[in-house]
Amino acid sequence: PGNGSLWDVLQAEPDFSTTVSLITAQLPDFQALLQTSPDVVSHKGYHTFFVPNNEAWTNLPPDRLARLQSDAQALRTLLLFHTLSNTSPSGDFPRSTTGMYYSQQFYPTPSLRARDIYHAFYSALFSFAGLRLPNDLGILLDLSRLNGTLHLQSNSTAVLLPDLSAYNGVAHGLSGVLPLPEALPSVLASPPPSLAAAGNFTILSQLIQAAV
Repeated sequence: PGNGSLWDVLQAEPDFSTTVSLITAQLPDFQALLQTSPDVVSHKGYHTFFVPNNEAWTNLPPDRLARLQSDAQALRTLLLFHTLSNTSPSGDFPRSTTGMYYSQQFYPTPSLRARDIYHAFYSALFSFAGLRLPNDLGILLDLSRLNGTLHLQSNSTAVLLPDLSAYNGVAHGLSGVLPLPEALPSVLASPPPSLAAAGNFTILSQLIQAAV
C-alpha cells in the first residue's frame, strides 16, 4: 500500500486537478472518505476510485459540467458511481468470478488462498471480458482488459493511469467520465433534500435497478 491517502494521491497527480477542485468546492464529506484510515481488522474502509482525468471533464457537454459544478448531490452520485468498496489493483482483475475483488497483496490471509487459482489464471490473460462488479451505488460496472489495458463499460472508457496505491485503497485514472445508466431516475441522480440527507443510496438503487 502507499504511504498517503487516496486524497493525497489525487492531489499529487496533476491530471486529477479538476476532480480535486470539484470535490474541494462541494463535497467535504467525500474528501473525508478519501482521507479516512481503513479498519485493517475488518477490511472495511478501502476504496477503488476510478478518477476521470482533466480531459475527461472538459469533454463533457458544457451544460452537464455546469450542473455538476453547482449541484453537489449530482456530483456525489456520479463519483460514487466511479467508486468501489475495498481495493482492486488493475493488474489483478478479476480476482474471482464471484465479485471478490480486493487484493491479496493488501490482505494476505489464509481465507484468500482459494482465490489464487483465479489470480493465476486471469493474470496471465492479456485480454478478458465479462467481469461485473458493484460500485458504491450498488450498480454493476462492466470491466474488461483489452491488449493489456483495463476498460470500463464495454471498452468505452480506458484506464490510462492504473494502480496509484494509497493506504486506504487505489486510484485509477480514466480517459472519460462514466455515464450514469439511462434507467437511473433523476430523483437518485439529484434527490430532494429529505433524501439527500440519507447519504448513500445503495439499497434504493438496487431496488430501482431490479424493477426496471
